[in-house]
Amino acid sequence: MGTTLTYNRLFMDVSVQSTLMEPDINEDGEKPVGIDSTNRDYTRDTQLERQDYTLSFGYMMNNHFSIFAGYQYGDTSYDWIEKIDDEKGGEVGTVDKNNEFLTGGPFIGVATNWQTKLGTLGLSLAVADLDGKITTHRKHEEGKSTITKLHKRERTEKVSSSTTGVKVGLNWNAPPISSIPGLSYGVSLDWFSYEFDSKKGSFQDNVFGNRENELLDLEPFDVEETVYSVRFSLNYSF
Repeated sequence: MGTTLTYNRLFMDVSVQSTLMEPDINEDGEKPVGIDSTNRDYTRDTQLERQDYTLSFGYMMNNHFSIFAGYQYGDTSYDWIEKIDDEKGGEVGTVDKNNEFLTGGPFIGVATNWQTKLGTLGLSLAVADLDGKITTHRKHEEGKSTITKLHKRERTEKVSSSTTGVKVGLNWNAPPISSIPGLSYGVSLDWFSYEFDSKKGSFQDNVFGNRENELLDLEPFDVEETVYSVRFSLNYSF
């Protein structure tokens, strides 16, 4: 949901976007578990959630072109619970993992629009310079299997990253509502894609005494993020 305020050639845009529902992804199969790496059956239930917050200010140079700049913040949560069973159906243990990916930074862009009888059609292009932070927490709990068990373990990882990416937007704004002068509504379709390169990381693991240690292999934490979004907005011109 978003709101746009305009005054003469100046405008301000505030938007909040979120997943309408948390996608529930179920998965099952076999994986090696334990010191002997014996394959065990597992089931995994995954929850995914995403929120984006954007604040921008702009200036309309003429009736067709404008420039804008602002700040955006994103929060992606990717959590899953995994249950592992032995060959007799006994529970070896559970793995609970929470992943959070925070991004934030400034952006600058240009936009153009075309007037039609049905409203205004617009196209925008922006470049963002973002910092990212990944935090993962994994917890192993023992089950009641008499054959093998998953040893208790807790591990937290923190990795910082950065990127420069591109955002493309297509929007349509309806003509002003006749019963409420100055008020109109619109819809926007946005696409952005960023590749985050990991810069620095650390981990704490009870197996290693819960001390903070440097993560030497950062490649698994490189993130490629592509997001498609739809936004409905109310616009008011003073």
